[in-house]
Amino acid sequence: MITQRDRVIALPRKPTVASILDDYLSCKKKHDRVLTEVVEAIRLYFDRALGTVLLYRSERSQFEKTLHDAGSKVPMSQLYGAEHLLRLFGACSSCSPNVPCQSMTVERAMCSKAAWSSWPS
Repeated sequence: MITQRDRVIALPRKPTVASILDDYLSCKKKHDRVLTEVVEAIRLYFDRALGTVLLYRSERSQFEKTLHDAGSKVPMSQLYGAEHLLRLFGACSSCSPNVPCQSMTVERAMCSKAAWSSWPS
């Protein structure tokens, strides 16, 4: 629907990617340093991948305007929501050459059905 009619999703979204990831982390009864680092890596990867990998053509002008208005002070994970986070999970089978992926562990964690499909239960 978005691509067929050149529509864009209103920003900021509720809930944001940042709040989704924070909620995920807080729902885990036992989380250690590794889980915290994985969630932070997903957030960082999202912020870096959004402009180059995750947007449809019709959304790029909105992204540029948002980037200009918010500046580098506001991470995009605090403005974009679940729709774009799902695109990241859908695209996680390979890292883009435009987005640095420092660890295959991050990719595996993002794609782990066990880790995300059991949440929020």
